[in-house]
Amino acid sequence: MRVNVRIDGSSIVVVNPAGRLTAGLAITLLHNQVEDLLRNGFTEIVLEMEDVCLVDCAGIGEMVACWCKVRSQGGSLKLVHVSPRLCELLELFGLKSVFEIFDSVKAAISSFANSRTGGGVVEPAIRTEESRTLISKERSQSLQAGDSWF
Repeated sequence: MRVNVRIDGSSIVVVNPAGRLTAGLAITLLHNQVEDLLRNGFTEIVLEMEDVCLVDCAGIGEMVACWCKVRSQGGSLKLVHVSPRLCELLELFGLKSVFEIFDSVKAAISSFANSRTGGGVVEPAIRTEESRTLISKERSQSLQAGDSWF
């Protein structure tokens, strides 16, 4: 796994993990990156999940730990490009309502400005009927193939 970071504007950071977000080195890399960002005063973080191909329980646990750490510093961590499978896992664990999930990095970045000014969230998370259908189809295919959810 690798973790790319880019600063968008003066205070918002986009973190793009790539590969498998699973127990071991991968979650340590993400944890250390978020810790470094917080140490350097970056508390508005977008976690872009587009290049993550697999997330296990430890990966979800680390996402929650990062969210908690950022919140404890007065910041916010938002998810972008969440796969239907990860979306289903977040729903299964009751975490979909915890994370703010967006379809684009631009929408997530805009939401930081909206939250500062008291405006509403722009372009909300994957909650459309089409997305639910995709999740259901993927679940059926996965169960037929005998795949686990992790």
